[in-house]
Amino acid sequence: MTGKKLVAYLAIPKKEAEELLDHYHKTFPSIHEFQDELKERLELDGYVQDWFGRRYHLPSNQAYKAVNAMVQGGCGQAFKEGFNAVDRWLGETGAGAILLPVHDESIIESDREPHTTEADEMLAELSTRMEEIPQLMNKGRRLRVDVKYTETTWADKQAYKET
Repeated sequence: MTGKKLVAYLAIPKKEAEELLDHYHKTFPSIHEFQDELKERLELDGYVQDWFGRRYHLPSNQAYKAVNAMVQGGCGQAFKEGFNAVDRWLGETGAGAILLPVHDESIIESDREPHTTEADEMLAELSTRMEEIPQLMNKGRRLRVDVKYTETTWADKQAYKET
């Protein structure tokens, strides 16, 4: 975000916005380097390419959009790759089924009793499959995945009653 946009977004004076941005860039210098690298790639090639090979074609005067395309597009693709790996494993083993994907979360239903060795092993396997995406692992990166039990099943849900 430019200083001008930060002024409008936060309703702060221009000087304060500039100080905030300066502090931000000093605190996170690799972000500025990443932005510069994407801008250079966009000017040279006419596109930027994420770790999954997807290309984002943008006019060079809109290089600021390259960061968003790379981050959001890459994150979406990472989740898709991990989600597909989980789905394949669940189908092969019969350990459960994906019940509901929602943005960056998924609900998986299984007949395994919660908090048992069998269930814990299943969750560990699901985490591994989500975290170890080859395109990221090849770059020395790995997703961080949080897995939690729920104590109810969809069959146990109560109907919603308006009051």
